[in-house]
Amino acid sequence: MTSISDSIHTVACGSRSGDLPADRKTYLDRRDQLAQALAEEKVHPDVQKDFRVLVDGHARQAGEIGRAAIERTDQWTAKIDCVVAARDDQLAQRQAANAGQAANRACTTRPERSNGQEHSRARTTSRGRTSSTGISR
Repeated sequence: MTSISDSIHTVACGSRSGDLPADRKTYLDRRDQLAQALAEEKVHPDVQKDFRVLVDGHARQAGEIGRAAIERTDQWTAKIDCVVAARDDQLAQRQAANAGQAANRACTTRPERSNGQEHSRARTTSRGRTSSTGISR
């Protein structure tokens, strides 16, 4: 009886073997072993039938519970994967930003202006007009 209850428990927990036909075969083999043990003990056929109906009913319920458990696990796995991907993306962005800041720090000197080069800001000419080159018109 322990082996069949183990099979039902495994299914109810959301069997992850990935081989549903094998899980079913294991359950059916164990159920047949139980039926054989009941027959060897000369249990009345009606009682054997009641056992089988009871066990099969629990196995169906376990299958329903197991499917729900697998769906929940899959949903949580998807959520966790999303959070991990977002975290990894943020880490990559932060590392890229830090690498960019380090490169900018290495180049902190201002370039020297050559003779005749004016600031680009606008200056007022002698006539009161504004020139962006600083040269009067």
